[in-house]
Amino acid sequence: MSQNPQAFRPLLALMPIGILYLASMSRMIYLQVDQEQTNSMDRVEAENKLPAARGSILDRNGLVLAEDVTSWDLVINYRMKERSLLALMAEEKLSPRQAEEKILLLANGLNIPFKDMWNALMVNPHAGQILRKGIGPADRESIARTLSMVPHSGLNLKQNYRRVYPNDRVLSHVIGLRGGVSEKDPNASAGSGLELGLEPLLAGTDGIRRSISVSGEHGVNPALGMNEPVHG
Repeated sequence: MSQNPQAFRPLLALMPIGILYLASMSRMIYLQVDQEQTNSMDRVEAENKLPAARGSILDRNGLVLAEDVTSWDLVINYRMKERSLLALMAEEKLSPRQAEEKILLLANGLNIPFKDMWNALMVNPHAGQILRKGIGPADRESIARTLSMVPHSGLNLKQNYRRVYPNDRVLSHVIGLRGGVSEKDPNASAGSGLELGLEPLLAGTDGIRRSISVSGEHGVNPALGMNEPVHG
């Protein structure tokens, strides 16, 4: 009994579509596996603390006796492979001479010796370096402009707060100075006075920003969410 050739014609017509479908599925599986490997090797989830401001202390006339003022620290919080200059040099997209020019640009704009800047960014592997502390609002603007000239260099401005007392130590026996008492630990509590007695009201709750650190020149993608700090 002979088979009818016409019965196989629909199958033959569908074969190219089936081949394309299998090829597409194979490509998708490959990309998915490759992306998972890239994520595990080149991306690291990180949590950064967002400091909360301590509450102010006022007298009965509304005059400030103690308050937190905003300040910034200049820090390096990128790992070495995430710093754009090193990544571009490794990919041969940036020559050593060009890297030196960019480091010099940062050093001059930030008022840091070139040698110290070079060692901090190109030699020191630590991602917790503090280059300058207690930066005020005016200096912050000029520093931010300088940092924008070399994106994802590894340098960042980290916001924090500094406790100040407009009357200095005049009422220290009542207020209980916190901050400025010790240069080694400027946030240490004196352990007395209103600062201690009102601790539950004055102390805020720090926030958290979750981010993905991407290696190379792409920097940090703060896309995982953020809990805002609750100020005192």
